[in-house]
Amino acid sequence: MQASHLIHTIDVHVAGWPIRLVNGTIIGDENDEMSFSEEARKIWEDENSILHWLQREPRGHAAMRVAIVDSSRPNEVRMLVFDSEGPCRGDSLDAACAIVAKAELIAGNDASIRTPGHCYKAITRKLGTSVDEILIEGELSECVSLDEIIHAGGRDFIVDRAICGNEYVIVNAEAAGLALSLSHRSALERVARQIAMEATIRRQEAGEKPFFEPKDALAGLRIVIADKRVEREGHLRMAVCNENGKLLRAPEGGAIGAILAVMSRRCDEINPSGIIVEGLSGGVLHGAVKSGRVNEGREQLLWELRGRAFVTGSHQFLLDPEDPLPRGFLLR
Repeated sequence: MQASHLIHTIDVHVAGWPIRLVNGTIIGDENDEMSFSEEARKIWEDENSILHWLQREPRGHAAMRVAIVDSSRPNEVRMLVFDSEGPCRGDSLDAACAIVAKAELIAGNDASIRTPGHCYKAITRKLGTSVDEILIEGELSECVSLDEIIHAGGRDFIVDRAICGNEYVIVNAEAAGLALSLSHRSALERVARQIAMEATIRRQEAGEKPFFEPKDALAGLRIVIADKRVEREGHLRMAVCNENGKLLRAPEGGAIGAILAVMSRRCDEINPSGIIVEGLSGGVLHGAVKSGRVNEGREQLLWELRGRAFVTGSHQFLLDPEDPLPRGFLLR
C-alpha cells in the first residue's frame, strides 16, 4: 500500500460541545475568489473527501463536528466547520476548541480564529494538565423583538427574537410547559420544529426579509428553549435546536449572546459577573456583557464567553490513495 500522507486530528470538548480539528494541510491551495462558504461546500462535495469518515471514527461518533484548520496566514487561523449534514456556520465554541488544540496543531502564539462571517479573539488560561479555561469575545448580539406571539402546533407561544451570528427565536420553557431534560428530547424537538416552520412561513407570507442579512450563506435560524433556575440565582438551563428541530449537543455560544441581548432589552438586572448557562448534557458556560453600543439606532451588546475545555483524543489517520472508498484507516 502506498500512503499519500498522514493526518493528525485533535478531539476537543467544551461544555458538552465536541469537535474534531484537522490540520489545514488538507485544504489545499487557497482560492481568493472563492468565499469561505463556497470553499466549504467544495470540500464537502469532493468525492475523495475524508470528512464523512473522520466524523465516524473512532467508535462511531457520527454526530461529531469536524473543523479544518488552516494556519498558513500569520497571526490568523482560518477554520471551516462541518457537521454530519455538511458545512455549517462556525460558532464561538468551535473557535474556543481550536484555541485549545492550537498548542498541538499549530505552532506559535495565540491568534485570531476566522470562520465564515466572523473573526474571534480568545485568551487561554491553563487550569491543569488536560483542562484549559477559554475566554472568547462573542459576536455582536441584538434583541429584535419581545413577546411576539407565534401560533404553532395548535398552541400560542410567546417568544423573543434576537440575532447573534444566527437568528434566534427564544422560548421560555416554563411558560410553554416544556421540561428541559434529555428524556423529553422528542417533545423539545417537535415544538422547536413547529415554531421554526411557523416563523419561516409567517415571514414568507408577509413578504418580509430576514431580520438581518446573514454574513454568510451558512447562517440560519435557531430555536432556544430556556428557563431560569429558581434555586440558583444567575443560572439558566438551555436547549438549542436548529431550524429542522434537531437538538444540538450543547448551547451555541451565539445562543448565550442572544439571551444576554434579550435580558438587557427587558432591563433585567444582569450580574456584573454574568450568567451561568447549563446545557442538557451537563456542560456549563459563563456569559457576561462587556459593553453596549448604538449602531444606526439599534442597540447592540459586546459580550464574552468563558468555559472549560478538555482535549479528549488525539489520532493519526493514514490515507491510502488506492482505497476504493477514499477513507484510509485509523492508527490506534
